[in-house]
Amino acid sequence: MLAQAGAHAVAQGVLSLMQGNNFGQAFIARALGSLGASAFGAIAKGVANSAIGQITFGALAGGAGSALSGGNFWQGALIGGTVAGLNHVMHQMDTSNKLVTELDSQGKYILESQLEQAGYDPWAKPVATKEYAQTMMEKVAILKNQRDLAGGRGKIAGFTNADSYHGATNVKTGDIYLARNSLSTASNMSLGTVIFHELKHLVFYWNPGFQKLLKYSGQKRSDYEHFLIHKEIGTVLLNSRFTFGTGDALKSLNQKYGWQYK
Repeated sequence: MLAQAGAHAVAQGVLSLMQGNNFGQAFIARALGSLGASAFGAIAKGVANSAIGQITFGALAGGAGSALSGGNFWQGALIGGTVAGLNHVMHQMDTSNKLVTELDSQGKYILESQLEQAGYDPWAKPVATKEYAQTMMEKVAILKNQRDLAGGRGKIAGFTNADSYHGATNVKTGDIYLARNSLSTASNMSLGTVIFHELKHLVFYWNPGFQKLLKYSGQKRSDYEHFLIHKEIGTVLLNSRFTFGTGDALKSLNQKYGWQYK
């Protein structure tokens, strides 16, 4: 457990350093988040030993570690909670698979591997039904993790004929609407990124830890939320390749506000 936590901590520390942040604070937050979730899973029993429980406990441990090392509690909580959710909860779902944060030997996208593990052909055309998208949301571990972070919210409610966006979410009800026109030419990979994007809006609305990261107001707050979502998709789901439109979106926001994503 200590070796696993150390590996997770080094990875997050390097990523944080590359993004211009503090290596030590990210290292401590990730290590404590990893250890906290493992300890919670070992101690808690029954209902308490749940995905949301491990994520919460990991977030608290990561936030405390960051604060003790002179960093921001909420940023540490975000790192700790993300580590707990992705590295521990998903690993419990299928212990025969690699941790979601590892690249497999073939260099596949992390989301690509997750889709395959759930029984989907990542590059096949999805079925344009609510049931198909809802099932993907509930079966693919990295998507299910986002629903857990949003308190179990997230339901594919229907389709729109919009051409200007791929999805839209009513954050108050948790209803997600997908753009039928973009879905008609999509792959399961692109559908997965859209679902993740929309679920992340629910996380930012309902999860207090993520709300704290939105430090602006008005349109800038909305833009910053999109910046964080695209950054996470590019960094986590797509192995820092920033494909599927994430690079273009991030470049646009970088030019507008100067926010760095690499």
